[in-house]
Amino acid sequence: MAAPRTVEQWVPHHDAATLRDIPTKAKAWQPLVVADIFNDPDLALESPAPPPADELAALIGRLHEHSRRLRDIAVADPKFPPSDELADVIGQATALSAEQEPADYRPALGLARRLGYVVHDLLDEMITTLRDTE
Repeated sequence: MAAPRTVEQWVPHHDAATLRDIPTKAKAWQPLVVADIFNDPDLALESPAPPPADELAALIGRLHEHSRRLRDIAVADPKFPPSDELADVIGQATALSAEQEPADYRPALGLARRLGYVVHDLLDEMITTLRDTE
């Protein structure tokens, strides 16, 4: 019979507070709906008529969320830093994320369109980066 092996004691990768927070974050997680990431910029930029005032706030909120999630994805892996072009678009998206929705319709529509462009540009640069790494 072989001698018993000694095994190092397992040590968690995170502290207790982080581990306790995981179930809360998992419950709050929302799946990434890729179709919406493509459709919402189209609503802001290419619809025959601009979105009605009562739908504009929701559209701006979704565009802010798309921008945030795409930025998070773009910088998630430190082994693959964003290209210079993608970093520029991330900077634009970050600057727009600080803007609050204006009360008046025209400035709010302008914000929605700028967010639509930045979400479109984030997607475009991320896809270009993926193609370049293949």
